[in-house]
Amino acid sequence: MALNRDSKTMGTFMLKFVVLAVGVQDVSSGAAAAAIAPMIAEFPSVSPTNIQLMVTLPNLMVVFMAPIFAALSTKIDIRKLVIFALICFLAGGASPVFFDTFPPIMIGRIILGIGSGITIPAAISLIPMFWDGHEKDTMMGWHMTMGCIGGIAMQTLGGYLTLVDWHYCFLAYLFPVWVLILIILKLPSTPKEYMNAKNAQNEEIKKAPFLKRLNLKSWALVIIYFVVTVFICTMPMNISIILEGEQIGNAANAGIALSLFTAGALVGGLVFGFVKGLAGGYAMALALIINGLGYAILAFGAFSIPVVYFCTLLSGFGMGMLIPSYYTRVSEIAPKIFATVSISFVVAAQGLGNFISPQILAGVNAMFRQDVGRFPIIAGAVVLIAAGVIVAVTFALSGGNNKRNKELNIA
Repeated sequence: MALNRDSKTMGTFMLKFVVLAVGVQDVSSGAAAAAIAPMIAEFPSVSPTNIQLMVTLPNLMVVFMAPIFAALSTKIDIRKLVIFALICFLAGGASPVFFDTFPPIMIGRIILGIGSGITIPAAISLIPMFWDGHEKDTMMGWHMTMGCIGGIAMQTLGGYLTLVDWHYCFLAYLFPVWVLILIILKLPSTPKEYMNAKNAQNEEIKKAPFLKRLNLKSWALVIIYFVVTVFICTMPMNISIILEGEQIGNAANAGIALSLFTAGALVGGLVFGFVKGLAGGYAMALALIINGLGYAILAFGAFSIPVVYFCTLLSGFGMGMLIPSYYTRVSEIAPKIFATVSISFVVAAQGLGNFISPQILAGVNAMFRQDVGRFPIIAGAVVLIAAGVIVAVTFALSGGNNKRNKELNIA
């Protein structure tokens, strides 16, 4: 493999492939979920809640690391940050293979989260560095698709390895080792003109008060995304409870349903660029409503396995369009010098929402005196559809696509 890392002379396919490869592991922190049951048996003195925390802990680290990445990216070549992050991901992800006590496993999960907290915003930030316009939108969608492919591969691999020994589940986190090699050989360094502009902007960023580093629209989108992320978790957390509790299916059916959710997200990401070209700024609202409709049908009408599978596939499709639509939209409406900062805040909101979702949903259930199962998914459907309507109405009142070019230059 030739050591050509010049984006101007590198082939178009290779440049796109290497940039997309940075995000292969972005949705794979849950690959360790297959080890939860055997670990509960292995560590009887550790509460099941703390063992479940092992899966979500990397999401909490993303909350802290994403803003740190935004600051470091103004001073350090993003390529170097990605290499460091991938080493953390591989080392932290696989390290529990060697431990028979719980605390070192949690330390490994923290190190993995540090890596994810850098690679997730880095993968997004690299795209507008080399592309713009419709091609940028298409790449944002393909980034989601690449993450889903990696997630499916690692989750499936982790499941099979757990059948041998729960320790081996963590070997699935070595899957992206080929990404590290590819990044070292092929990922271009941050273009000098881009880095110079970043350095000049860095002084302006330092002078700006923290809360003003995002404009009002950006803050609104970040807050909405946090709430949406919390309620998107209602389906994965309750699907097995519905299927087994109501004797509709079993654990295997729940696993297939979750796989179809990821497969739907893969397809949604793949077609996002096309949908964005047709719907423009309404793509985000469309994604939210599609996701919410899938949850609504699941909550009120899914009493057979085929309907459950359809609902999870539909919801996943909406999810696959939602994430890239958020990244593209926030990069469009944020002040140009704060684009990376805005993306990092969106990533942090997603990580925090995933981490804190069980606690918030438990509070919602208690507030309405409801139990787990269908009610949380009903709440999720209401929130997603309402968020979609709010986003659509707000975008229409702001002038819609006619003001897009002006929004790109908001100061």
